Amino acid sequence: KRELYSFRRHIGSNLALWFFLPLILFLVLALPLNRLIHNVNGLNYLNWAAPGIWISSAFITTYISSFYRTNHIINTSSVLLTYLKSPISTWTIQWAMVIWGFLAGMIQLIISMAFIGLINSDIYAVTKWGGIFIAILPLVLFAAILGNIIGTWVRNNVSGSSLHTIIMIMFIFGAGLFIPYSFFPPSLVETLKLFPLIHNIAAVQKLVVYTQAEVAGPVTLL
Repeated sequence: KRELYSFRRHIGSNLALWFFLPLILFLVLALPLNRLIHNVNGLNYLNWAAPGIWISSAFITTYISSFYRTNHIINTSSVLLTYLKSPISTWTIQWAMVIWGFLAGMIQLIISMAFIGLINSDIYAVTKWGGIFIAILPLVLFAAILGNIIGTWVRNNVSGSSLHTIIMIMFIFGAGLFIPYSFFPPSLVETLKLFPLIHNIAAVQKLVVYTQAEVAGPVTLL
């Protein structure tokens, strides 16, 4: 009930974030890079980068939502004391924050896919969207768990802001979402491929280029 009340109270800012975040990523990253990278694997760059916008916006929203709610409980003594006195276990509370962040990310993902689809009308067939949406969900869950873990650990706003910046930069520019790995040094690519997260993103991108995707990446990440 408390989270629903908080959501209703900030519904205006939430809606603004959900609609403007994918637009900002499109204008600031995808459009400028389109002047430098014209196609990837025979696909128009803007079409190839669309899943990067979807994944990035869902990841950012999920991570921040999960982090904020967990960190607020941990660092607000009155709220923490209330939860500690309740019959609900700590693990249940943490999973509730993860689920709430995951739901926020799902809403962001749906809005991003619809919004970017309207901007770039020649994007993929609607039949592909369901498969792409399902393939992205493990990444959303990962972001929710990551935000929860870091929210438990961070104790002040300065370190939190610095850590958020590092995570976002590494994810957006290092996961092959907007810059294809053909532009990366081979040694760095081999190192990045050790992480299941990268295989999940690659599976989504293969689903965009082709008609089928590997399930190993999403399954491994889960």
